[in-house]
Amino acid sequence: MKNIFKFFVTFLVLVFAFNVSIGQPTYSLSARHFTPVGNKALTFDIVLTHTNAETMQYAGGQYFFDFNPASGNGGTLTYSYAPGATSSDSSDLAPSMRPRNPQISGTQLRLAANSLPGAGSGPIFPEGDSIKIIRMKLETTAPILAMVDLSLTWRNGPVPPNLNPVTKINVYINNLNVEVTTPQTHSIDCDSSICTPLPVELSSFTAAVSRNNVTLNWSTVAEINNQGFDIERKSVNSNDWTRAANVAGNGTTSAQRNYSF
Repeated sequence: MKNIFKFFVTFLVLVFAFNVSIGQPTYSLSARHFTPVGNKALTFDIVLTHTNAETMQYAGGQYFFDFNPASGNGGTLTYSYAPGATSSDSSDLAPSMRPRNPQISGTQLRLAANSLPGAGSGPIFPEGDSIKIIRMKLETTAPILAMVDLSLTWRNGPVPPNLNPVTKINVYINNLNVEVTTPQTHSIDCDSSICTPLPVELSSFTAAVSRNNVTLNWSTVAEINNQGFDIERKSVNSNDWTRAANVAGNGTTSAQRNYSF
């Protein structure tokens, strides 16, 4: 009986030691590779990077953002998977592991969690590897996306119940489905020219001097609610700029416009 008891205790110690030897994997999550598609849409990737040596068997995730719906410029916005020439262009994951049901709800961009594959069936993410979870597309029916601050931020927890849903990441540890979400490692990597653009996109600007006269020529390829351009000048004897004239703009347009003064 003593031998059986000693064996049982030893077995429990070994099981405990095995369990504590498997720690929690860490990760970083980013929205990146923002790319305009014509004037009406942009695409971006949701990328997860495994950042420590612990085994990371991905179970699934749901991915939520807050954004500025005024970017639709008065048109209807849609949020969808971005098509690619091959399936790997859109995601590094098998179709069954990709987040589902992209939709817009008010000021939220939503991607629901995939169906969980079960312990032992989830993909293993090697340490240091960046996995493209999915490439997404935001598009408007208006002639052009508004040149306003997209204000894209991860929708993270913990939050009051009325602010759910939020972004969550789950992995399998010791055959258990464990949430490992760490909002402090979530980031948005977007160039300001795309996510916080100016209301006028300038394509060229030249100045020609003839004696005491200066001729300015410039062109735009996109304007949002542009009332006009103030022309200012500065005397060689002063550091102050004063308004010389105003050239009327073209409101909202995605066509090239040429100006001169």
